[in-house]
Amino acid sequence: IALLYLLHSVPLPPSRNEINRHPVLHGSYSLSFNRERDLTSILAFLSHTMNDSDHVPALCVEEDPGSVSLNVVLAVNKKKWEDGNEILYSLKQSLEGIFAILSDISEGMHSRAMEHHIFTAIVSMCSQRILRRLRFVAKKWESPKQPLKGVLSDAIHSLKQVSQHTLHDVPVHLFTERAKDVIRLADSWIKHQKSAELEDLVEGIYWLKQIGDLQALMNLIPNHAMGPSSRQNLVNIVSKVARYREAARFLYRTAKRFPSLRRMKIVLVNLSKEAFDRVSGQQLNLQLSSTIARLNRTCQVPDVGYLCRLLKTSGPKLNDQVAVQTRKTLRDAKIHAEIQLVYHYELNASGLPPRVICSSKDACFLCNTFIVAHGKMHTPRYHGRLYPGWRLPLMSNLIDLDQRFNSALEDHLKNSLKVMLSRKKKT
Repeated sequence: IALLYLLHSVPLPPSRNEINRHPVLHGSYSLSFNRERDLTSILAFLSHTMNDSDHVPALCVEEDPGSVSLNVVLAVNKKKWEDGNEILYSLKQSLEGIFAILSDISEGMHSRAMEHHIFTAIVSMCSQRILRRLRFVAKKWESPKQPLKGVLSDAIHSLKQVSQHTLHDVPVHLFTERAKDVIRLADSWIKHQKSAELEDLVEGIYWLKQIGDLQALMNLIPNHAMGPSSRQNLVNIVSKVARYREAARFLYRTAKRFPSLRRMKIVLVNLSKEAFDRVSGQQLNLQLSSTIARLNRTCQVPDVGYLCRLLKTSGPKLNDQVAVQTRKTLRDAKIHAEIQLVYHYELNASGLPPRVICSSKDACFLCNTFIVAHGKMHTPRYHGRLYPGWRLPLMSNLIDLDQRFNSALEDHLKNSLKVMLSRKKKT
């Protein structure tokens, strides 16, 4: 991990995982793979209630055919065994509030009030995150960003500068009308700051998204009228905030069709304390040359001297860099929530194990690499960034998992070094 991070912090570009790249478990599942993936993704999205990078949640959904119910299995990133328990219990309570509403749904029901009840619970649970997405609340360490109201006003004004010929067959009038509605609703929330106003605002943004391809419309605006980053920010805000309303509709409609969604319960992952034990790096005597030599036995990669020239450093400095990062990882790394979920199911056999793992964010490079190497579950997307403060649980009875993952990392290292050798520069 330390050496790969030294070579590049983003080993892979952001992408989706193709379903056909992963073995999809078959069995007596009541939910199709795609529906399980959609449900898992939505619940993970709703679980991102706070901007806490130290305790990012992830979950999976396990069918229990005996009771026709679903276990929503939840974990958060942890550095120590006792980390994040308050966050886990808070998420459990909030999600169970939504599940309680779903339990009152029956097949064939047609109730807008019930769907709105779910929506109200979602907005209540996620209000702080929604306000951040709308830029009404700034992160402490960031300079304030232009709120949605200002971005929408800029978009309305900028579209007036686009020729009518270019805007032919594009729903500009509908966008302008609904964007003005959103601005009005934003003003109402700013004035009253009540839950009902926030619900109305999210609903308004949902209807703004329904105009069609918002990205295509924004792409028609020239850069001199509105910067590309502002246009993309608008698309992202609308897409993400509208999803809270979409989640309510999905949960309501899916619960009507599938009784198991009316009987969902939260299971919190709780690996043993020993899994969080650490290996001391104090006596570490890392020799980068031996690592490179081991890789060279099966693949031609640059030797340490050549690698130093490419990285414009010396052998001792390079060795020290890798050693320092290795010690830091051994001392401070967290076990990501996705990894805890995989180990949970390796230790607790299931008749119908989950097929999908979703975090509230796209999977990092190491989580994605591990899940692919594990080969039994699917994660929809990854952002490709390598976080060196990442580790596996310490479990001697699952050493084969460690070895498969280590082999996958070695393959990535070999490929990275071969690319450096061919390009004669750091990638």
